[in-house]
Amino acid sequence: MIKKPGIIVSMEAKDIDWSGCPLIETVPGLHSGDPVFVGSRLPVSAVVENYRDFLDEGMTPDEAIAQTLETYPSTPGGANAIRAVLDYRAKHQPVLQP
Repeated sequence: MIKKPGIIVSMEAKDIDWSGCPLIETVPGLHSGDPVFVGSRLPVSAVVENYRDFLDEGMTPDEAIAQTLETYPSTPGGANAIRAVLDYRAKHQPVLQP
């Protein structure tokens, strides 16, 4: 969670309503019901956190996506899916007023 004056932005994948993203599903009993890429066991949180870590290391967004894909080569949909999930996440992040 990122805290800014007057605003708290949740960064957790589980805090986002993924029901509108066709690339993501929640399967009871799989990763404790955390969101995963459709047809896989790959948690969204693993990909998002990996991407953020690469950005923190100074990579550009494209470099971070490429490196994330290298880390998770079986990501369904590849780099395009990672971009789409990151975009969906950015647009649907909960913003809470304290």
